[in-house]
Amino acid sequence: MSRFMVLSTTRQALPALAFFMLLLAVAACGGSAAPADVAGGSSPEAAAEEQRLWIKQGEETLAFANGDEVASNGITAEIFVSPYPPRRSANIDFYLTRAGGPVEDANITLQYDMTVMEHGPFQLLAVPTGRGHYLAPMDFAMSGDFWLNVSVDADGGESVINMLVRAVR
Repeated sequence: MSRFMVLSTTRQALPALAFFMLLLAVAACGGSAAPADVAGGSSPEAAAEEQRLWIKQGEETLAFANGDEVASNGITAEIFVSPYPPRRSANIDFYLTRAGGPVEDANITLQYDMTVMEHGPFQLLAVPTGRGHYLAPMDFAMSGDFWLNVSVDADGGESVINMLVRAVR
């Protein structure tokens, strides 16, 4: 094989190789570390029904519906995400109660980052809005899956809630 033929074949292969590498990069960015039981679909109705929230309890990652409760260390937290399904900008409202009454003087700190590629970690303090409600305005770096480590400090005790949120465009 002449040197000209090798050079010509290499030039022809480069665009195909570049396209393949771009395809791999796009697939890596859209990858998901969420549990595999998520229903797919391209219609808005299917997207609205797709699982978007999970709670990690021990070694298990469990599906979590918007507005569900999770209890930790004597505190119950109702968690609402708005808009739902979560967008790249979303608010998370934590409604904290203990023995049926609102928890007024808590500090809620969130630390979060993407599961498949690091952008942070990002950290923010939820804003108390009264009567046990705390609002966390989230700004996800891009669409994808994000782990949230939520630390609730109330009455000298700390509770930790680990969540997974799938943000969409």
